[in-house]
Amino acid sequence: MSHGLGFRVAYTISKTIDVTSGFRARSSSYTDPADPAFDRGLADFDTPQRLVLSPIWEIPFFKNGNAFEKHALGGWTVSTIAAFQKGNPFTLFSYNYGDELGLGSGDRPDVVGPIQMLNPRKQSTFAPSANGLNGSCLSGQSTGHFLFNPTNLVCAVGPPNGMPVPNVPSTSLIQGGVPLFTFGNMGRNVLRGPGINNFDISLMKNFQFTESKYLQFQTNFFNAFNHAQFFSPTFSEGTVGMGTEFGQVTTDSTPSNSPYYRGPRIIQFALKLYF
Repeated sequence: MSHGLGFRVAYTISKTIDVTSGFRARSSSYTDPADPAFDRGLADFDTPQRLVLSPIWEIPFFKNGNAFEKHALGGWTVSTIAAFQKGNPFTLFSYNYGDELGLGSGDRPDVVGPIQMLNPRKQSTFAPSANGLNGSCLSGQSTGHFLFNPTNLVCAVGPPNGMPVPNVPSTSLIQGGVPLFTFGNMGRNVLRGPGINNFDISLMKNFQFTESKYLQFQTNFFNAFNHAQFFSPTFSEGTVGMGTEFGQVTTDSTPSNSPYYRGPRIIQFALKLYF
């Protein structure tokens, strides 16, 4: 466009459904080996909406000034990559071994009411209720950066369907809990983690020597505004019932070699000689 301004806009809307999400993924095996359809849901990598704005502006100030202004103050270019993205889905696990198959890690909680999503930037405190059901996925009273209200989730094991507690030898079963020999009624990947709101900004200036030779100075700001990009709860932290961090967001980044890296602000300087 005129005045040295140009930009590119990319918007993606999508939906990905599967029954497992591949090797080494968070949901790479079936919950119920006899019923793969039980795991039909959003893929781990499902991203329903993503918007990326990429403007670049050749700043016109001092472009036509005297020699000092032109070479020292003019010739700057600023560019930005602004990304806005919905979070990825994740699954909760009761880990109560109520399926009696010895799988344990695939069992899910029962949902007994609407799940309220919370702002993980604020701390909340929750505790299991006295009835032994609501909030039974918690290990006890917990204070942390909760992504959702855990009190409408049940991890306690109840008697088999149609059988009252007095007829069951085990006193550990609680009426109203997840029925013995079942996997819980919560679907796979029905909750969605925090999204991305990120700005990467570059400031560049060319020092022209000849028509084909110039030195370029760059300053690059990754996550320029140092906005915390929270990562979804994971199987090791936040999604496993009776864990001390159940329901909580515990990190704003993954290892730097991961494609999902969401780190703090990084500033990089560079000099490039073009010839």
